[in-house]
Amino acid sequence: MDNYLTSLRPSSWFLIFTLIIGVYIPGYVLTYIFVPALFFKLDWFKLSVIALSIPTPLVLVNSLLFAWHYIPVFRLFGDGNYTPTLIALLSAIASSIVLYILLCILFFFKVSIITFLIVAFVVQFIISLPIGLFGTIMTQQIEEIKKNLIR
Repeated sequence: MDNYLTSLRPSSWFLIFTLIIGVYIPGYVLTYIFVPALFFKLDWFKLSVIALSIPTPLVLVNSLLFAWHYIPVFRLFGDGNYTPTLIALLSAIASSIVLYILLCILFFFKVSIITFLIVAFVVQFIISLPIGLFGTIMTQQIEEIKKNLIR
């Protein structure tokens, strides 16, 4: 096991760190905020499963968004081997922005978990819309550049 951990590249460590900070910790905090008795009652493994299941839908939405809009850009500028890692990294960063903003708001307003999830997906959509438009514009510009180079 030590040999495997020492063979990881710095980019892999950064991805692991980003996923922990962006997905895992907000899940723990949300579990504590919404169900504090459950937070102290469950063992570590069950609490980890619950903590990961709360932000995972946001990460999946972001992954689909980045994969749909940015894979043509990644394939043009790179060899394509790092595309899944980069999509996971960007998805975790975008999800962490949404979750940390909403966690700050939660300290001022008491809402139910259903209300929180609805607001999270609305905020996610509002934040993802410019990202998606930027990806679409980049893809269109790349296609125009490729057409001009072929002429």
